[in-house]
Amino acid sequence: MRINTQVAAAVAAVLATSPALAAPGTWTPLTPAQINVTVNIAGSSAARDMIILELDQQLCDRNVGGVYTSGVGSGGTDSLSFYKVSGDGDLRAFTCTFKGGADGSVLDSGFSPTNLAGKNVLIYYRSDGGSVWGLIGALRNTQIIRADFTSTAGAVNPGVPAVTNDASAYTYGTLTGTYSIVPAATVDGQTTATGAVALDTVLLGVQDVDAANYTSAAQWPTAVKVAGPVLTAAEVTTESSSDAVTVGQIFGVIVNKSPGFTSATPPIADQSLSAADIGGIFSHFYTDWSQVPSLKGTGITGAIGICRRDIGSGSHVTVATYFLHTGCGRGSTAFTTVVAAASGTTPLFNSSTGKELTCVNANAGTIGYSSYDDTASFVAAQPSTYFLKISGVAPGKLNSANGTYPLWEELHFLPNTTALTTATPGQVDFVNGIVTFFQTAPAPAAASTISLSETNINTPVDPPVAPNWVALGGRANACSTLQNSH
Repeated sequence: MRINTQVAAAVAAVLATSPALAAPGTWTPLTPAQINVTVNIAGSSAARDMIILELDQQLCDRNVGGVYTSGVGSGGTDSLSFYKVSGDGDLRAFTCTFKGGADGSVLDSGFSPTNLAGKNVLIYYRSDGGSVWGLIGALRNTQIIRADFTSTAGAVNPGVPAVTNDASAYTYGTLTGTYSIVPAATVDGQTTATGAVALDTVLLGVQDVDAANYTSAAQWPTAVKVAGPVLTAAEVTTESSSDAVTVGQIFGVIVNKSPGFTSATPPIADQSLSAADIGGIFSHFYTDWSQVPSLKGTGITGAIGICRRDIGSGSHVTVATYFLHTGCGRGSTAFTTVVAAASGTTPLFNSSTGKELTCVNANAGTIGYSSYDDTASFVAAQPSTYFLKISGVAPGKLNSANGTYPLWEELHFLPNTTALTTATPGQVDFVNGIVTFFQTAPAPAAASTISLSETNINTPVDPPVAPNWVALGGRANACSTLQNSH
């Protein structure tokens, strides 16, 4: 296993599409010698910012100075450094000083103090392409691309969807440059990535849908050679015995408000669409808003543009299975490939939640889907969008927990059990610790998550109560309905 632990400088660009994270403050460079543990994560873009935010708020030592001083609020320092390419690239890197150091802060008991307390951790997170890349990397132990802002040599990369062109500029400390993902002219579909990228082993995969949903060619990127064929029954069994269910991930259907959508309580639209009507839109049966039965008499009209995620995205699997039963056997309907111009052409679509939101926000008449968010910063960042009610029910923690809002799935963490046998003690303890932490702590405050009764500390409560909304049941498979555990 090859893990690159070189860090040239502190991270120097705010995570612009993640308004829940802190604004830029004062940065002090980290030297390569300061990094103690490096971990490569791949998978869900919908859950990425929630995971990093939890690290920042719960595990990173906010009393450690010299790495990052928050530009939000008053007083104190913050050890989280984070990076995002300018544009919508989704190969990211984060650094964090864990609690448990000489200042007396206490590291969560799920983590080994010997290997992690007070240590500087570098986290690579590849969210480009979504959940399926966590499975390709962690279940099949296939090296895939991640960021590497210490090298400009580039790498032959079989781990990126064959997109038309996906180039991004980056700033990393005092370094600037670009990386670009371009298909190579080869018969095997292998692609070449140039610039600040590297192939690496994934130690932790993150997917916001059950692996059983990836046994269908409709949900697996079979056109990408490195992805291989759909998951076999044996692989699903292996994954199920190795992964950890953590929290519930809430999704929403989001529209550009230009056709006439209104909202008295942003970001929730006043209008509601039935599940059948949303399915009709995503199958391209309805092509104009005036045709949608749920909107009759509202005056909402105009051509419908669809912003969709790429095949393999957990968000896409959730939406396609719920509204169209895609890949669920009898009654399965294909999700349309007729998409809005800004969403790209086949097979580009949108390779991350950030790109999906940008597509809907920037293009009149469009509809798409993403993880749910109701923060003021999200509303400000997406001023032209609203989340739809589904059959009269608004997205949110309570409605998801009590079973009235249907669009949520279980978030899975999958350790790469093969690679971890030769990983460093710090890497092993980080992966085991992060899994334990998310299973034994209440769901994060993020609007997109709820606690699950399947985890180690939660039991269903009827009716659910704040602030730790615990779902009445679970969703072992996106093709299934809520299984009530109460």
